[in-house]
Parts: sequence; structure tokens; C-alpha cells
Amino acid sequence: MSEVCSLPSGSGTSTLVAFGPPLISERANQPAVGVRPARPPAPASLAGPFRKKYLRELWRRLGERGEPLAIFGAGGHTHWLLQTVWDVPGPPVVYILDDAAKPGQTLLDHPVTQPLCGRPPCRRILVSSDRLEEKLAQRCRELYGKAVEVLRLYEDLPPGPYPRS
Repeated sequence: MSEVCSLPSGSGTSTLVAFGPPLISERANQPAVGVRPARPPAPASLAGPFRKKYLRELWRRLGERGEPLAIFGAGGHTHWLLQTVWDVPGPPVVYILDDAAKPGQTLLDHPVTQPLCGRPPCRRILVSSDRLEEKLAQRCRELYGKAVEVLRLYEDLPPGPYPRS
């Protein structure tokens, strides 16, 4: 329930609505003194959906060559990435490489193994991290030199982390 009251002012009378939706001066259509206007809802972030579409398209393009690849990094980003692209025709993943891999470890049915210095599992290795991409790419170069093509997901984008929603 709202109350209406009229207050005298220098140029006439202003009507204020109290105890209802924010107090608004009908004359000036401005918030009444001492009353904070309602904050509009925050717009939904487009970063998460954009990132998913971007990665799904990139995954599809990586698959066009028909060559298998290994993924470097078995953390949360790789888990999220594989779930994001599971239904997109893409490259066959032969291994997930991780320095901390344990014997028999898998991630979403892909074998996780420790990288062997100088012996790449295939010719292409995809770095899977939005926060440590450059560091992991450097580690791949240390391990395999020019024997592999190091692929980066976020090379041309500002540094992450990025929302995963």
C-alpha cells in the first residue's frame, strides 16, 4: 500500500508517493531527496557463452586436418574443455599429458600420462589452460622442441582466467 502526500514547494505543489515503489517526484521525475533509486539488474555476462562458442568452433577447425593431438594439462580447464566440445566433431585426442599424472589415470575416458622428454606422443599438442597458457606452452617447447606444433587456445585473446558458464 502506498501513501500519497502533497508538499508545498517554491513553484507549486509536488506529490510524493511514500512506502511504495521508490519515492519519485512526479513533477521532476527524479528520486526524492534521501531515497536511493532502484538499481537496474546487472546485464548477464556474454563472456561465458562467447567463450564456449569460440572454443567449439576452434575445436571443429582443429579437427578439419584429421590429425590427432595430445592435450597438455589435466586440470579443471581440460575437464571443462572436453565437456564443452564433447559433441563437436574435432581432432582425436590420443593422450592428455600432465607432469603430475598417476599410473592408470584417465580424464573423461582419455588416458592421462606424464610427458616423455624428446618423445612426443603425436605431432600436435594443445595447451589447455586459460591462466597458465604461456607457461605450459613453454614447457612443451622445452620437452619437445620443434618436433611438435604447440597449439594455444587463447593466444590472440587478453590474459585469463575466463568465466566458464
